[in-house]
Amino acid sequence: TKASNSYMLGHDDMLKCRETYAHTNNELVPGSSIKYFLYIAGGFKGNINASIKQLSEATGFPVTAMTARAMLALRKKKEQEHLPTKFIEKTIFRSGTMWNATGLQQI
Repeated sequence: TKASNSYMLGHDDMLKCRETYAHTNNELVPGSSIKYFLYIAGGFKGNINASIKQLSEATGFPVTAMTARAMLALRKKKEQEHLPTKFIEKTIFRSGTMWNATGLQQI
């Protein structure tokens, strides 16, 4: 998560994800693999879709971005519509795209 209302996925953060976060899981749980990576922030600026696409290609797993409002809306939607966790993981968290609250209304 990023405590910013307009977070930009810059070079330094992309480097951290590629070179550190993508491999830390093996230190914590040997033999494990990352299924996806999710950035959550108040909002995003810059070309977030291009950045997460590039990062997904570089790491080999989907990198997704989601606004904090979208995460809250998703929680509410999950409760009201009884969305299965596996559906949320596959459709949203592994999508490799940027989600906002409006986009969640489409699912």
